[in-house]
Amino acid sequence: MENTVCRPICRTSFTLSSRTTAFLFLLAIVCCCFSLPASANSPPPPSFFYGEIVNAPAEAVYADILIPFDTSDSHYVAFNSENRTGNIGPDSPIVQYEEDGYRSFFCHYDGVRVQERALPSCDFTLNPYSVSLDQVASSLKVALLDKDGNILQVSQSASLVPTQENTFARTLRYDAAADTLEIGFEEVYAGYRKDSSHRLPLTLPFLLAAAARMLLSIAVEALIGFPFRLRPLWKLAAVNLITQLMLLALFFFSPLSYLPTLILGEIAVYLLEFLTYGFLFREAGRPRIAAYTLLANTATLLMGLLMNRIGILVG
Repeated sequence: MENTVCRPICRTSFTLSSRTTAFLFLLAIVCCCFSLPASANSPPPPSFFYGEIVNAPAEAVYADILIPFDTSDSHYVAFNSENRTGNIGPDSPIVQYEEDGYRSFFCHYDGVRVQERALPSCDFTLNPYSVSLDQVASSLKVALLDKDGNILQVSQSASLVPTQENTFARTLRYDAAADTLEIGFEEVYAGYRKDSSHRLPLTLPFLLAAAARMLLSIAVEALIGFPFRLRPLWKLAAVNLITQLMLLALFFFSPLSYLPTLILGEIAVYLLEFLTYGFLFREAGRPRIAAYTLLANTATLLMGLLMNRIGILVG
């Protein structure tokens, strides 16, 4: 009678070398540094500005911001090629526009990056991330353009000077038919100011936006936990909630500006979650935990970046 050799059922193994694990965490740190303006539940920095244009003429395609701007300014450039859109180029009328000292912000300011200027949106970010638009200019106008950069309509000017202490310009809404331009201001987060001795109250819109982002982050990271066979999922959710609350608290009480706070906070989140998951899921092994921590946190970082870019759940 032949000997029967019993073989165990093969299961997919998940093993990574210590070098690979170290590489994953180095990559995580790099992801933190280059995600810059976003976290799954952190507010967008003051440099993010959101505009809405309503009731525009049918032939209007793009929007531009006009600010009082002199060619002697250190940020002035003849044409900011990074913001080239459609047929708008160095010879377009909007680039040549100069009236009452107002010039195209998108075409001539080297510290602005347009995110969306096709109507009805007018979204952009400033560099560095701690700078808000009211620190660049005292007022603005909105210009509506056709596809070639011809100027169809210019609004009246609106002041960017905050009327209340510790606020900054965040949004605009331009009704082209009524020719009314409104600027929206938002409270400055403590971590954005050099002097953080005065703490700001938590506003209801911000709390609701932060809570919604937390729930989305928890859901995403829990779903990512499935293929890594990390059970029970409530442990992932609990750890994610705690680290997000810690990061949110850091933004409000850090004496640092936005960018250093974000980088240090996200690095801390990666490391804390790796260590905590390693304790809670010892049977999974460090390589699997490292891979999960990298993937889950990077996914929610990118989700936060996307939300900030398009102005979803920003409080």
